[in-house]
Amino acid sequence: MQALWPVGAVAGLGAVDCAYLTYSKVTQVPLACPVEGGCTEVHRETGSDVLNSSFASIGPLPLSALGLVAYLAVAALSVSPQNKDLLFWLCLTMALSSLGLTGILIFVLQAPCPYCAASAFISAMLLTLVETQRARDAAREMRGAAGGATVVPTNDWASMLGFVAVEPTPNSSNSSNSSSSAVAEASVVSVEAEPRRAVLGLSGLLALGALRGGTMPSRRLQSAWAYFTLVERYKPNHPPVLSDSSKAEMALARHLQKIGAACYSTWWCPHCQEQRESFGKQAVEVAPFVECSSKSRQQLPVCRDADIESYPTWIINGKKYLGGRDLSDIAEKSGFTEYPPEAFKPRDDQLLEYIWGPPEPEEPYDPLASSDNV
Repeated sequence: MQALWPVGAVAGLGAVDCAYLTYSKVTQVPLACPVEGGCTEVHRETGSDVLNSSFASIGPLPLSALGLVAYLAVAALSVSPQNKDLLFWLCLTMALSSLGLTGILIFVLQAPCPYCAASAFISAMLLTLVETQRARDAAREMRGAAGGATVVPTNDWASMLGFVAVEPTPNSSNSSNSSSSAVAEASVVSVEAEPRRAVLGLSGLLALGALRGGTMPSRRLQSAWAYFTLVERYKPNHPPVLSDSSKAEMALARHLQKIGAACYSTWWCPHCQEQRESFGKQAVEVAPFVECSSKSRQQLPVCRDADIESYPTWIINGKKYLGGRDLSDIAEKSGFTEYPPEAFKPRDDQLLEYIWGPPEPEEPYDPLASSDNV
C-alpha cells in the first residue's frame, strides 16, 4: 500500500473536530453550533446535553479524546505501506464505534450534533478510502506474484474483493485456443479490483446515519413545526383553547368587555394563543380579543388604524401594553377588584406543550454549588 495522503488529510480533519469537542467538554465552553438548540439542547429525561450526557465519556475520559487519538493514529499509519492491515482494522473499529454512537444520538438523545455527525462521516470516508486502496493493492500484488502476467484469482479471498474469474473454453484447435486466450486476457485486463461490498455498505450506512444525526431538527424546531401545522389547520380561526375558565376569569373577561379594553392578536401568533389559554375556553369567548390578521397573514385595517405593531397588544383605559400578560396584572391595570390576584392561576407547562413543546428539564441539584453560595 502506497502512502495515502488523502487518508492522512481526512484523518487530520477528524482530529481537528475531536480536538474541538474535547476542548468544549473539558472547559465547558459552549460549542459554536449551526443548528438551533442542537449542540447544547438539554434532553428532557436525562437533564443533560449531548456532550455532557452519560454516553459522552468513559469514566473521566471524554470519548472525543479517544477519537482524537484514533484520528492521529490513522494519520501516522497512513504514511507507511507496512501498516496496511493495522490501518484497515483501526478504521473498521472507528466506523463501528461511530455507528453505535450515531444510533445513540438519533434514537436515545434525539438531539442533533453536527460535530458528532461530522466525526462519524469522516470515519466512513476513512474506511472507504482505506478499503478501496487495500483492494487495489491486493490485485497489484497478485499480478506481481505471477511475474507481471495477468492473473485471474479464483479463490474466496479474490471473490470477496470483487474480482471476476474468466477462463477460456478448452478447444482442440490451436487457433481456437489462441483466440480464446486472447479474449480471456482482454476480459481480465478490463476487470478492476473492487472493495468488499460489506465494507462499503457499512460506510454508506454510517454516512447516512451521520447525515441524519447532524441535520435532524431539534425538539424546539419540532415543536415549532407542530404548532405551525396546528394553526394552518384552523386558519383563519384560532386553535381551540383547552383549559376551562374559573369564575374569576369569567368575571375579568366581562369587566374588560365592559370598560372597552381590547387585546389585538392574530390566529398564527403563539404568544396570542397562550394569552387566550390564560382565560380558558369559556372566558375567551367573552374577553375582548380583536383579530388582526387575514388568512393570507395581512394586517387588517382595524389593527392598522389602532397602530398595532406587535402581538399581542393590550389597550386598557387608553394605554397600550405590549406582549402577553398575567391575568392578575391585567386585572390591576384595568381596575378589576371583584376577585383578588391570587384567584388567577397560570396554566402549567404541560397544558401549554401544544404551543411551546415540552418544558425544559430542571437542572440537577448540585449541593456543592449550593454550599458555595452560602
